Amino acid sequence: MSSSSLPLWPEAESSFVGKSIHLEGSLRFRGDFLLDGHFSGEIEGSGRLEIGSSAQASGKIIANELIHYGRTEGDLIAVKKLDLRPGCLHRGDIQALRVRVSSHARLEGVLKMPDSSPA
Repeated sequence: MSSSSLPLWPEAESSFVGKSIHLEGSLRFRGDFLLDGHFSGEIEGSGRLEIGSSAQASGKIIANELIHYGRTEGDLIAVKKLDLRPGCLHRGDIQALRVRVSSHARLEGVLKMPDSSPA
């Protein structure tokens, strides 16, 4: 298959950062995004972010829906819902409309649950 027949943009709105990837800076996404590598900086997305069990992230993270298995430090803002799954560790403040915390998740910080979606 020649490169000229490949699409310029993927059809599916899902992306990932694998275990061996280390990134720093500002990341914007839409659709589904899986972070299983290392990230330092700000992540902002209009879709669903899954922080995998191998992930380590520091900085501000904003997403409509956040599913968390990894290790993070900084502010987490989930516009719709946040799910802290077994094995996750978060150090920092959390703001979310709805929150589910597994009995094996760890949180060191302040949890804020406003009456409406966070700004």
